[in-house]
Amino acid sequence: MTGGMNAIVPGALPASLKVLILEDAFNQPLMAGTLPSSLTKLDLNYNFQHEIPASGDLPSGLLRLSFGHLYNAPLMPGVLPPTLIRLKLGACFNREIRVGLLPSSLQSLKFGFNFNQHLPPGCLPQSLKHLTLGWEYIQLITEDSLPASLTSLCCCNRLLMRHITPNTFKHCHIHTVSIMDNGTSTSIVIPDSIMFNEHISTLKVFRPLSERILLNQYLNTFHAPNVKAATTLMIYPINNKNIDTRIIRRLDSSHYLVLKREKFHIGKLTNKRINS
Repeated sequence: MTGGMNAIVPGALPASLKVLILEDAFNQPLMAGTLPSSLTKLDLNYNFQHEIPASGDLPSGLLRLSFGHLYNAPLMPGVLPPTLIRLKLGACFNREIRVGLLPSSLQSLKFGFNFNQHLPPGCLPQSLKHLTLGWEYIQLITEDSLPASLTSLCCCNRLLMRHITPNTFKHCHIHTVSIMDNGTSTSIVIPDSIMFNEHISTLKVFRPLSERILLNQYLNTFHAPNVKAATTLMIYPINNKNIDTRIIRRLDSSHYLVLKREKFHIGKLTNKRINS
């Protein structure tokens, strides 16, 4: 929706509207009654910074809600509708997440770059499956902070290196782990498969400085004879071009499937090279 900085007045939007994406320039309060009850997806883009009152201003049937880059207003219990399944918070958001704020229907939660608030026990609902913690998140995470329903986790490398306990993830069934790096770290710590009860099937690493070091760690961690799960490694390079993404998957104790761009290679993978 365009219209510069103009406010949305009640009745301006069609009663049957399902998706509303506000333009980046929009930064006006959402008045009561402006959003139709039919709305299922709402994107509040870059400049929106106004606090949303806990008075039912968001449609009760909303499924997906995305806040923009600059949003850093507090969110109070009762603001988010009970039907919400996906919530994305922007880069600047760094506010307390109180117990009872997130609805029990929520399945996907994505925090932005700056978020670094402690997640107290019970604040993440038991329905949550996908959790993304931003680059600045370095709070200690213990097992009582995460719901057992969690199946995928995205976080920075520093978090896995220093801010978890041996039992943090053992009660979860996390099968996909995404590790973010800033492209300058001299080492990437690949999490031990036992840390996740060997449930990991996909490991994604974004912007590693050294792919050779990463590959060696992958071999040492997931190539061991006692590792049962076959884990696919996906490497997203510093240039962030998907065409250069590498995908490596173990076929057996000594053979791996290696894909790069639109080509693939089956061979024996060692710490130094791929042998046909």
